[in-house]
Amino acid sequence: MIFKWNMVQTAFNSPIATGYDVIDRTVPMKYAHMKLAFEELAKLHAVSFALKHKKPLVYAELIGTLFDNVMLQLYNQMGFDNFINKLASNCKRIFEGTNMYDKYCTFFERVVEEYHQSNIPDEYSTISHGDSWCNNILYSHDASGLPTSAILIDYQMCRVHSPVLDLSYLFYGCADVELLPRLNEFLNIYYQTVKKCLAMFELDVENVYPRTKLLEHWKRYSKYGFIVSFLMRVLMLSTADESPDLSLAAKKDGDVMMAFLYKMKREHEYNETMKAIVKHYIDEKFL
Repeated sequence: MIFKWNMVQTAFNSPIATGYDVIDRTVPMKYAHMKLAFEELAKLHAVSFALKHKKPLVYAELIGTLFDNVMLQLYNQMGFDNFINKLASNCKRIFEGTNMYDKYCTFFERVVEEYHQSNIPDEYSTISHGDSWCNNILYSHDASGLPTSAILIDYQMCRVHSPVLDLSYLFYGCADVELLPRLNEFLNIYYQTVKKCLAMFELDVENVYPRTKLLEHWKRYSKYGFIVSFLMRVLMLSTADESPDLSLAAKKDGDVMMAFLYKMKREHEYNETMKAIVKHYIDEKFL
């Protein structure tokens, strides 16, 4: 069953049976898929904002059922801090001999602090998906293979935070690097969709989530997606036979995250992807 509230679509059971399916996670997302994903996240965030402003008691009751720090708790239990430090150290070699090396090293010397700082919400936070990568988005396609609509699924990591956590997690974790220079275009698509949805609830987007606040949030909170992309791109580019057995890793030494530190078959592609993401982040003066 798919429940539609005006422009908003949320998957409850199995939309796959209605013609929706996941896309290949090993192929970076192209423009059409990324555009639809940004629009669907905008609808989710807009409805969350509308509930927050129009029915604050209902909103308060709803967010009371969420474990806002569930992802932090999960990552801490799995040794994420140690893992990201180790991964950042391993990735230094990617940037040796480039003009990105010094800025990369300076940032990742404080990567754990930056990661936790990016997880502190503010007054413009609202209900977010929490795990918005390509495996949690279903698409329908026309006869030519072009995507026609998208649906977000798997809300287990749903939390209250800046909408930018969802957007940056998706963008830096899944987008084809050719899309990186088009960030502002995607942010505009997102913002116009939020505006359109909020107008249905007689709310002015500039009062609810000003564009200046979105851009300010991107500079502050997109560090979350940027940092996690170093792991997400491993997941994206790994073949099925490379994926670690996490249950075995947990039984062996309990350090589950370290199981992701393996030599990839597509290591060169991973290195070039991370170079492009870091260059973009530096060029945009986010780093």
